[in-house]
Amino acid sequence: MAKFETLKTLEAIKVNKKTGIQQSQRINLSFGSIIEDPFEERDCLRFLHLGEMYDVKLPEITGYYKTIGGPDSDPAPVPKAEPAAKKSEAPAGPSLKFETLKSNMTASRAKIPGGWLVAIGHGVTFIPDESHYWDGNSI
Repeated sequence: MAKFETLKTLEAIKVNKKTGIQQSQRINLSFGSIIEDPFEERDCLRFLHLGEMYDVKLPEITGYYKTIGGPDSDPAPVPKAEPAAKKSEAPAGPSLKFETLKSNMTASRAKIPGGWLVAIGHGVTFIPDESHYWDGNSI
């Protein structure tokens, strides 16, 4: 577990550990705060602080942290997040093909036996339509 010390006060954004999505909660990391296991994630440096995950924009933190016990002028190199491996082949087995619906919300549908599987936002529902007559418009 790599530990580092901040060299200035920084504003950090809390990140959900399970989803990796930034939350609205912000904290101020004071000079000398300890951060652990930093890595680049898009345009941020993501790390643990007191057991919680946080992001700080790279331009704000680059050069302003050092390895604990290391030289003051040598910030440690930060590993970049490994990109997900691209698969050249489609996975074997069944697959769903969603088509986008015109809507004021993010909505799509997939034809499945007995009707439609409809996804709106983060929700999913089944709409019975044996013959698949539904053209995607509201009534």
